[in-house]
Amino acid sequence: MKKIQKSLLLLLAAAAVLPACKKGAEDPGMPFSSRKARVEGIWNIVDLKTVSTFNNNTFNCGNNVLGSDKSTGTETITNTTYGYTGSNTVTCGATSVITNSTLTGTVSKYSITFDKAGTWTAEMNYVTIESINNLANVNPAPPAGSINEDKVTSTYTVKTSGVWNFLGKMQEDTKNKEEISVSTLSDVTTVAESSVNTDNNFNSGTTILTTTADNETSTKTFYVNENVSIWKLVRLAKKEMKVIRSDKGTNTGNNTSGAPAVTTNFNYDNSSETTMTWNQL
Repeated sequence: MKKIQKSLLLLLAAAAVLPACKKGAEDPGMPFSSRKARVEGIWNIVDLKTVSTFNNNTFNCGNNVLGSDKSTGTETITNTTYGYTGSNTVTCGATSVITNSTLTGTVSKYSITFDKAGTWTAEMNYVTIESINNLANVNPAPPAGSINEDKVTSTYTVKTSGVWNFLGKMQEDTKNKEEISVSTLSDVTTVAESSVNTDNNFNSGTTILTTTADNETSTKTFYVNENVSIWKLVRLAKKEMKVIRSDKGTNTGNNTSGAPAVTTNFNYDNSSETTMTWNQL
């Protein structure tokens, strides 16, 4: 009888403790491994969505005329499919120019590895294709049926690495070890871009194809905590991790130069929110 009572007490104690280990809103109710053990390993992206905005409310249109420059964009990855839609609006006085852009592409690899020593490495390989109609806003309008289009294919290879660590309770709405600090120390990005321009004036009946290519590699290094993103772990299971990453910033001030002195004010802000789901190998 005492053994049965002792077992019941142990079960009750475990039931009281295990829910307290739940940090993310979608964490499993009874995890049998530590949060650090669940983060460690190789993860592949399942889906990603980033919504970003940029507002320059004191855009210089020239001749000391102020306007605005506003952009919005949505980037998505679903398994191996990449997509981006964006819109930019430049307003000067009563005139606004809107430029929309759409990218489609494929992702051959996007993985990140967290190890127990507190370091991480990531690699992303993807290709995007963009078609640009250069006659969309030409005034006066070109002859009917004219074509001037650029088809741009860009191949990206991005390799990053750095250090990571759990954060404590930083704000009222976060818990201890609910967030991780992902600090980038190295970023090597290679872009191979090829562009094919099709120029056809139907009045002359002439079609011209022009192909150009451009390759560029950039290498950036950072100090610890110089380039940091905070990942909020919505769900941290043995084989699945859901993350929210938010960034926001504002810049307000003025610049005075010249003789006589001219003061230029500036006021812009940017924000982005990324949701990610990863699966572990």
